[in-house]
Amino acid sequence: MNEAVENAEPKPSAIDLKIKGLLRHAKYFQAVADSGLDRSGPEYSARRQDVMACVIGAAVGAGALYRRNDELAPEAPADAMKALRSDARWLAAAAAKQAGVPKESEAYHRFSDRIVDTAIATAVAHGKLQAPNRGFAEKVEEQREAPAEGIER
Repeated sequence: MNEAVENAEPKPSAIDLKIKGLLRHAKYFQAVADSGLDRSGPEYSARRQDVMACVIGAAVGAGALYRRNDELAPEAPADAMKALRSDARWLAAAAAKQAGVPKESEAYHRFSDRIVDTAIATAVAHGKLQAPNRGFAEKVEEQREAPAEGIER
């Protein structure tokens, strides 16, 4: 009895289950959309990875797949983008593992970058990431241009 418990695989997390479901849907709809392509060709598998990455990225950007609670998200736009990018990279690693994309490969970097880019684009489209208002941006520029006290340029 103890041997069975020791040899049992760990129970998948809620994030792993969500990713698994999203990847399943992405594969299905990609197969339907690309039904005319040769399934054994490199174009088909590259397109499949691209669609899977876009689905994961869109879920991250829309807030349907997340590592942290949205209530704890930073308010400054640059900090919010850094937090989103960090979460997207972390979730990309989990998705790549489930999608069978080797971490050492160039395909992994494309997969991960596509997830991050799609997450940012989706967050902007959903209003979760917004550029600061013009007054705030001008204030930041003025602070950058002003010499710091006690430091000569």
